[in-house]
Amino acid sequence: MKQEATLAMTVEQTILAELRELRESTDELKGQVRDLRTVMLGSQDGDTAFGRLPMVEDRLSKLYEEVQELKLAHVREGVYGSVLSKTGGFIAGVLGALITAVANIVFHFVWHR
Repeated sequence: MKQEATLAMTVEQTILAELRELRESTDELKGQVRDLRTVMLGSQDGDTAFGRLPMVEDRLSKLYEEVQELKLAHVREGVYGSVLSKTGGFIAGVLGALITAVANIVFHFVWHR
């Protein structure tokens, strides 16, 4: 029983640390999206904006993979499954919104070019 409690505390601490790291990464990504938007909307030269786009896309894909790994790790553990699914759904929703925002910005820029 004591081992289970210790394991549960360890898993909880791991989850919290990973979520903090994911939040920091999301905040960093939001800053990159803001920078990209500023460059794209403020620049007449599309090369400057599109030069930064792969960096943002790469970061988005890495964040998506991190979210998927978090979901799988916690489901495998069988601990805090419902909490993680709600949190993972929220994070996935935020990432989906960010991906949509980047796509809309790129489409808008390319369309009006």
